[in-house]
Amino acid sequence: MGSSERMIFSPTFLARHWEIAILIYIALATIVCHLLTGGRYGFHRDELATLVDARHLAWGYVAYPPVTPFFGRLALLLFGTSLRGFRFFAALAEAIAVVLTGLIARELGGGRKAQLIAAAAAVPFCLAGGALMQYVSFDYLCWVLTAFFVVRLLRSEDPKWWIAIGAAIGIGMLTKYTMGFFALGSGGRCSSDRCTVSAQEQNVVAGCGRSGAYFPS
Repeated sequence: MGSSERMIFSPTFLARHWEIAILIYIALATIVCHLLTGGRYGFHRDELATLVDARHLAWGYVAYPPVTPFFGRLALLLFGTSLRGFRFFAALAEAIAVVLTGLIARELGGGRKAQLIAAAAAVPFCLAGGALMQYVSFDYLCWVLTAFFVVRLLRSEDPKWWIAIGAAIGIGMLTKYTMGFFALGSGGRCSSDRCTVSAQEQNVVAGCGRSGAYFPS
């Protein structure tokens, strides 16, 4: 057995990554649940609007910015008009949010039990929000992703995390404009002395956020 294999199967390596593996298993279980139950009852009326918009992509629509129809279009290309396939990316987005919730607990100092409790607490909304192909799933993922980056910024005090925060906010604005409220709340907290950033880095964040607001016109 080579040195790399000994490292991968060493108790230290397994102990370090087992917590993340458990979070991923929980997320995969929610996807399986969605796949097993996602083909029932036909398309929801709101999904029909997303279905039509997915066939006519644009930078913005009356009801929402372009991210949700984009993933709807991708689902149509991959799975056709399969109901389970059309809802797949919504379920995937919610599953990723479950993993990020557990990781946020880890960043805040929570042990294995705290991470599992946090991920388990996110499962009910995951099952409900990912049941339909709507902007709810992608908007929720962007909120959780931004929160994760904010926590990383506060813990590390590394201003480079502002770039990740700005990118997440920009994608969130391309998903649903309510991301703006989260951005205002997060910006108020991160304006403390611990999170002071240079003018150049502030411009990066502002540019990423504005990109989401300006494109879907």
